[in-house]
Amino acid sequence: KYMGAGFTDYLSKPIDSSKLEHMLIKHLPKHLVHISAQEKEVKKAPKQKALEIEYNFLCINTEKGLYYSGNHVDSYKKILKVYQEEGQKKREVLHKAFLTKDKKQYLISIHTLKSTSQNIGAEKVAAKAERMEAALKEDDWNFIMQNHEAVLKLYENVLEELEAFFAKNKEQKVKKSISKKELIELLNGIREKIYTLTIVEAVNKLEILKDCIYESMSYEKQAQKLISMLRDYDVEGADEYLEKLLESLL
Repeated sequence: KYMGAGFTDYLSKPIDSSKLEHMLIKHLPKHLVHISAQEKEVKKAPKQKALEIEYNFLCINTEKGLYYSGNHVDSYKKILKVYQEEGQKKREVLHKAFLTKDKKQYLISIHTLKSTSQNIGAEKVAAKAERMEAALKEDDWNFIMQNHEAVLKLYENVLEELEAFFAKNKEQKVKKSISKKELIELLNGIREKIYTLTIVEAVNKLEILKDCIYESMSYEKQAQKLISMLRDYDVEGADEYLEKLLESLL
């Protein structure tokens, strides 16, 4: 069916960014593919092997996680941060599905846990979640009952390790003092990205806002609130919140 519709190629998850790029180049018309001189230099550059801030991860294979992030340290850190911030909520959804025997929701949650854990290099969690997913597809609820607590424990270990990592990372960060003009420009830039629905770029700018101080005031909480709104697809609410922040500066 899919082959007949023209789907003649695929990439399995987790997605390797370099393989994705090669596949796009392979299938796009040649006249649409232009590799800049800067891109060629990036391809020649040596791959980064470790996180910028050294940390002895026990539950995460950072080399594999970096590989899935195209060996971009900043991108990998952002993926780790999202995994950590959304972890508790996703854990609660998974556990509730177990308690209520909601097999459909449990399958969705355990599949998501498998994929996201693979992406960051949390191999033990991913492997356990994969076995749970297979058992559920075979309607083996007894296996789920016997192993649910174990997969939760593995998940919690990863989340705790990430929490410790980011706490250490936060201690080492130095807040940047900015002027009123710079702050207004940054907020307007974020609002523009939200208006044009370029959400990833909006979040990137909000990460910058987290580390800014204006007149001894940190905007970390406001930035995190906006990021949470965008992750919940509350674009209108985020825009209104930004408008209030801008009004407070005028």
